[in-house]
Amino acid sequence: MANELVKAGIGKKFGRWEVVGFAHRNIRGNYWRCRCDCGNERVLVESNLKSGHSRSCGCYRKDRARESSYRHGHAKDNKVSSTYTSWFQMVGRCTNPSAFAYKWYGARGITVCDRWRGERGFASFLADMGEKPNGLSLDRIDNNGNYEPGNCRWATHKEQANNRRNNVRIKDGESFLTLKQIAEKHGVDYRMLWHHVFDRKLPLEDAIVRARSAKSQEVIDAQ
Repeated sequence: MANELVKAGIGKKFGRWEVVGFAHRNIRGNYWRCRCDCGNERVLVESNLKSGHSRSCGCYRKDRARESSYRHGHAKDNKVSSTYTSWFQMVGRCTNPSAFAYKWYGARGITVCDRWRGERGFASFLADMGEKPNGLSLDRIDNNGNYEPGNCRWATHKEQANNRRNNVRIKDGESFLTLKQIAEKHGVDYRMLWHHVFDRKLPLEDAIVRARSAKSQEVIDAQ
């Protein structure tokens, strides 16, 4: 154990972490008890400390965000604005492998344009997108495209739901719409329309007629 303590260096600093003791060992290597400058303690694998993958308990990232938001006038009472939060989370999920949503964004190859990154990134984002309106959130128009001017908007929850990757778009007249939008447009039950289109493999027009007929029958049965 003495050799292990010498190897890690009790009291040695890695970013904001200070090694305070040995915890355990497994197939990944040695784990050490570490204390952050802010007082939080965690057990971390040695390789993450030495590689710089873990620099703090998260306070470093939050402090940088807060400092940046103050510079741009987007913080008040020690809280950042919702516009700044949207920008910060956008960059994180595309660039930080530790971010919860990274697997759906950065890992898929979704990127943030150079204009919206770096020292002037937020200022450029704000100039292009404007303040985040209440009740709206950041959305990409082309769900397979990147975060960049021309492909982003402030959208409602319903608009975002209609824009999800797992929504199938079907041509209805001159437009390509999701099946949910088509059901709303023609006033038919979505689940019934789905059944006729995907289970029974009917053409869209026939499926709409069948779904409308089913709704009319329900009205008659209810009388």
